[in-house]
Amino acid sequence: MSSIVWVLGAGFSRPLGGPLLADLLLPRALDNLRYRFPEQEYQPLFAPASKAAHWIYNYGRRFEYGHVYHWDRENSGDFFWRDAEEYLDYLDTGAFRGSQSPPAQQLLQLSDRCLGSISPSAAIPRPSINELAAAGRRLLAAESSAFMLTLDMKSERCEPYIMWARQIEPSDTIITFNYDGVLDQLEDAAKTLEVVPPDGDRNPNLAPVYKLHGSVNWASQERVCKTGDPFFALKCEAYSQLAIASPGPTKQAIANRLETLWVKAEDALASADAIVFIGYRFPQTDASARRRLLRAIGKNEKQYIALHTVLGADVGSAASKRLHGLLTYAICQQERFELPRRDNPPDASPSKFVNLVTQPLYGEDFISVVGRAQITQAYRFIRDI
Repeated sequence: MSSIVWVLGAGFSRPLGGPLLADLLLPRALDNLRYRFPEQEYQPLFAPASKAAHWIYNYGRRFEYGHVYHWDRENSGDFFWRDAEEYLDYLDTGAFRGSQSPPAQQLLQLSDRCLGSISPSAAIPRPSINELAAAGRRLLAAESSAFMLTLDMKSERCEPYIMWARQIEPSDTIITFNYDGVLDQLEDAAKTLEVVPPDGDRNPNLAPVYKLHGSVNWASQERVCKTGDPFFALKCEAYSQLAIASPGPTKQAIANRLETLWVKAEDALASADAIVFIGYRFPQTDASARRRLLRAIGKNEKQYIALHTVLGADVGSAASKRLHGLLTYAICQQERFELPRRDNPPDASPSKFVNLVTQPLYGEDFISVVGRAQITQAYRFIRDI
């Protein structure tokens, strides 16, 4: 039976309501989260550290999308970071290097400025740099998974995902960098796949799902484990309990605790018949993922391997071109020949062959119309140009 490895990023969940990087930490973020998560139940999510972490991001983006608080509408802000990913990395760096480090000092001063303006008549206890970093990670987890509260697996927009999950074979492997619970929901709905916890073994009758960046329903305690709470990350108090590998120095620490999943994911890539990237582009802060996954793909010794990238209709976008380039160099580790013609099947010679296809589709399009044969035997469906 052919084995397909599915590598899923934020673009996979996007059609269901999941956010992309550009959607995170915008001025209305905390207000929007209040509609979904009652403040009394999710107090850490709305603590002073969260308010400060949220405001600091928008201040460092020159309030590009508007101001967070009315008292700051005349402030033009500064340009410190390009996006939420870079900001969260900077926050985590401050916590990692300690409260006396330059990044921490800058962030703490901005935090004082924010909280002092929010409550000028009553002093708000100053959050530590660890609390600020934890608040940033918690906001990331909340915004990445808030859509799950209203997601109905019986709805029309979920139909392609249910159909896709039901066609998954036990020989397949799903690798995801998403924190949300979409695949957990598909596990329950389709009964064909299983989210494998770091401390657990896979069921050989189900396709394993490896969450390489953790999950909002996992806890980092003596070991990283599943909890019964789908939004544990939004409630936990301690910086060390957040089992999500968000941008920054501590990402590697969490990844180390998920090492068993990484090894299994690498083994799957090294033995796959086909690999499909949906909505994942190897973000620039994912240096470890880029190195490990591309190296595993390069070690694949199958005579023929099909690679598909699915990042949207614009195959000329910078993200599509970059992913295509990364994969091109990865497969060069084995001497392979491109095989685009119908009259030259992969068993025609002992040489190794590859098809690397950049699909002009969105993720929900691809999983709706492209079948297993078209994925694993792409050479049969590609015209000569």
